[in-house]
Amino acid sequence: MVNFASWSAAVVASGALVIAALLFVLQRLRVQRRRVALAAAPLWSQAARAAPPRVLGGRFRRPLSFVLALAIALALWLAASRPESTAPPAGGVHLFYLDASALMTGDGAFARARTDLVRQASAVPPRARRVVLGDPSATTLLAAGEDGALLPARLDGVRPGLYPSAFARWLAQRDPATPVTIHYFGHRAVFDAARRANGRVRLVPGFLADPVAANRGIVELGVSPAASGAWDRADVFVAITDSAARAPRPDDLRLRLGDAALSPARIEAAGDGRFVVRDVPATGKALEVALQRGDDFTADDRASILIPDLRPVRVAIGAGVPATIERVLRLDPAFRIVTADAAQVVVRLAGTPGDRLPSLILTDPVAEPATFVVTSPAGDGDVALADRMDSLGLRGIDAGVLADDLGRSVALREGTPTTVRSVSAWRSLFDGRTAFARSSTLPLFVSQTLRWLARPTPWVPYAKAGEPLVDQSALDGLADDPALREQGLGDGVYLPEAGRTVIAGREVRVALADRETSRLAAARPAAASPVADVSSGSLIDLLFPALLLVAFTLLAFEWRLFQRGWMP
Repeated sequence: MVNFASWSAAVVASGALVIAALLFVLQRLRVQRRRVALAAAPLWSQAARAAPPRVLGGRFRRPLSFVLALAIALALWLAASRPESTAPPAGGVHLFYLDASALMTGDGAFARARTDLVRQASAVPPRARRVVLGDPSATTLLAAGEDGALLPARLDGVRPGLYPSAFARWLAQRDPATPVTIHYFGHRAVFDAARRANGRVRLVPGFLADPVAANRGIVELGVSPAASGAWDRADVFVAITDSAARAPRPDDLRLRLGDAALSPARIEAAGDGRFVVRDVPATGKALEVALQRGDDFTADDRASILIPDLRPVRVAIGAGVPATIERVLRLDPAFRIVTADAAQVVVRLAGTPGDRLPSLILTDPVAEPATFVVTSPAGDGDVALADRMDSLGLRGIDAGVLADDLGRSVALREGTPTTVRSVSAWRSLFDGRTAFARSSTLPLFVSQTLRWLARPTPWVPYAKAGEPLVDQSALDGLADDPALREQGLGDGVYLPEAGRTVIAGREVRVALADRETSRLAAARPAAASPVADVSSGSLIDLLFPALLLVAFTLLAFEWRLFQRGWMP
């Protein structure tokens, strides 16, 4: 965007002198009359080009026309250059903060705050003001020295978002020793709280939206594995707050899973406005929780969360696979044995068909010296072997006992990267006579390995606007997700706004669910804070239209004189 800044007085004066000198030179141009004898009539155009129509010199005449032309040129020059003193602003620095949080989403409050901001910011000299948008990034709308005419265009299309107010955090990061006046345009409850907490900072209310009479909102939303133990189900935790201290009931909630209503919904009250929705089908769909009866503050009346896909992993078992593996899979509800054409992963012997699917491959110790071989695509990132052991459930193996049982050393290595994941293990490990096959490590290894091969949906227990994505490294969550590692995101992903978002190719449903926002929406205001107003605009901002008006008036006057023959 073009940046129109004011110029210093020295530059403006130098430009004015150049304009005056140029007009003076033009004023002395005179028509030169010459008598030329032509040999033939068609040669007149050639002679006209050879003789200059005007020459410099002669007496300076018509000073009033010169003054009029100079006045028009200087008016246009001053309007374009916008001269400003380089001295520090006499009234100090003014910061204008426009809160664009969820508290400003209702009843046209943001539009009125935006209008008042433009009017009041124009009353401060450009070098003494700066305008900041109260979004998660504290975007600068107007830098010091920029033309105030840019502000309306930059505010065009700006809307409040579903995130908590960041004004208190932004204010806390400022140096209290720096003399500055902060003009706040936002919610009255936020302004009152900031003024109580920052007594040394000069806060001036610009526009303050009033709280609603009463508010009931969703302040917590999270998902966890089902307490019933059902693998393909999840429990959802919901908390509701009510400013009028009315006790919420389970029938105050309306639930939708995907595109359909969740029915029947088993909702248990946990006290103090908290509820648990039991045994929600974990099919990878979004669960939307909404209040049956809304209020004047609608931002916290609904929230959504993505339920992970916990449907059983479809496993195909190839010919010759030991029966111990099939028994483990039939006892684990997280798996379903299917045919090869419907499978997500396959358990097979080395050298048998099925290499296009992620596979648990049973190898011959004679052909493969390593007990376990882990192979993954190059895009999975660099993961230490110790982390691989955790992912595959091998951490609990007693390598010494296993080596004595097998009569040879136990080793784990990385395979050459391929297009699909695979894990190889000696077939003899699963012989019913080995200690490994009789231990609790076998079902853990089979279960963890097949889930790792199937790339399960990561768990996101909650996602709140204005906070980082929760670290789930200990619970097989997003922090251990290869998609995040590939993009170098780790577990420091920031969630700016409520709604549907995509992070590293994975869908995340972010909720506002902020207790402080719901409380402030209906907070009782402190003593009335008079809203500041400035009666006159900045001289610099008023200079541009005034000088343009003067220039066009003089230009019309000059044209009138020319039409009457009073000007050359």
